[in-house]
Amino acid sequence: MNSFEEANPVPVVANLKSKLKILLHLGCLAVQFPPLPLPLTSASDHTGCVAWLDARDPPAVACICFGTMVMPSPNEVSALAGALESTWTPFLWSLKEHMMVHLPEWFVKQMMTHEKIVLWAPQSPVLSHPAYGAYMTHCGCNSMFESMAEGVPMIRRPLWGTT
Repeated sequence: MNSFEEANPVPVVANLKSKLKILLHLGCLAVQFPPLPLPLTSASDHTGCVAWLDARDPPAVACICFGTMVMPSPNEVSALAGALESTWTPFLWSLKEHMMVHLPEWFVKQMMTHEKIVLWAPQSPVLSHPAYGAYMTHCGCNSMFESMAEGVPMIRRPLWGTT
């Protein structure tokens, strides 16, 4: 298990141990952070994320990224769009192209002129941008470490085994 035993509630660990022959907690497989990359600048960022963030007041932007392996359900994507619209939270959303069809039409018309949705965002460099105020994550180990390293508060939505 890619986790520390102490990081999980005792009843969860007990339940897993009762159902599995062997349960080995490996801890997070990345034992140290790689060297920090050179700062991403507006000129070197082909996604346009940095230039867009530069125009935002800190710390107002929510970063939404669910990784590359799993995505929330289409209904959840639509519900998240509704929540973002109702609060007018500035956001940078890394969303796969095949999931964009689940965004409500009104959302695309109203929000896309003020906010940013990209197919991929350079997560670690953009999380270090001062405009970020919150990070909605799928709770992957790298995402958790990157957010903690930058001191960005997380809204956690684990997706493994839930969709």
